[in-house]
Amino acid sequence: MSRTVACLCFGVLLACQNNVGPVEGVIGGRLAVRAAPLALELTNQSPAPIYYFTLGLGSVGFMLAPLCTDPSRCTAIQAGQTASVPYAQIPGYTADTGEAIVYWWHLIPGAQTGLRPDSVRTVIVGL
Repeated sequence: MSRTVACLCFGVLLACQNNVGPVEGVIGGRLAVRAAPLALELTNQSPAPIYYFTLGLGSVGFMLAPLCTDPSRCTAIQAGQTASVPYAQIPGYTADTGEAIVYWWHLIPGAQTGLRPDSVRTVIVGL
């Protein structure tokens, strides 16, 4: 599946979120992603925990779920830490998958109650 289709579907996902207006309070930093022989290695190079999910390129249908905003249930990487995501645990991954997409964000206070993503970033990595 092409990157254009993946980005278009992700745009639809974001449009379905309850975020209205410009995103305020975006936390800086980055997520370094490295493809190791059997897993992706994700290193949080930001000052706050990041939350993420990964998809094998071509599995856009999995993106229709809302982003996780509950720190007790979300997969997180603390500042300065590295997490490994085995390829076998990436939704949509097969032996023929050539790329994966990592979506990541920080959680910030929401407009009403709870938390919301500050800004959703993507990293596309060759496997």
